[in-house]
Amino acid sequence: MSTLTINVIVECRNPARVRHELAARLAAYLKALERSGVQDVEAVYLVGGVALGDFSERLSNIDLVVVSAAGAPPADRAGLRRAERALRRAGRPPGVWYATWDDIADGSPAGSAGGLDTPLTRALLLEDAVAVTGPDWPVVAYDEGVFRAWCGRRLQELASGAHG
Repeated sequence: MSTLTINVIVECRNPARVRHELAARLAAYLKALERSGVQDVEAVYLVGGVALGDFSERLSNIDLVVVSAAGAPPADRAGLRRAERALRRAGRPPGVWYATWDDIADGSPAGSAGGLDTPLTRALLLEDAVAVTGPDWPVVAYDEGVFRAWCGRRLQELASGAHG
């Protein structure tokens, strides 16, 4: 595998170092993903703080959407969790949504798979995701009204002290 370059805007004291760290962690993850036996990974997208441009050098974890022909069959989950160790940073595990193209394009705009399958992740995939591998702009099931309602609920949850 050639050297992976992540060209994203990171607001911090040493953005080049953070970009290098992200690239190194992603390269290690992709290598571990290959060793895990997961077949047909077709795309990997950075979402979350990196895509939003508010990645914190001290606090942010790494959020990914990994697209493959089969998604994440139960038989592959242990290997995937081992591969994800390469992404752990700031004392936090990564957020990873293992999906198929159909999950992204035809799934509920409200999200249904749990974890990172949320209206926010779908909005990021539509507009701001950083393509590590695969096409720049996937086809995404998205509804702005659903997204706005979800944001309102999340803000209320956070204001009430709920974690998430």
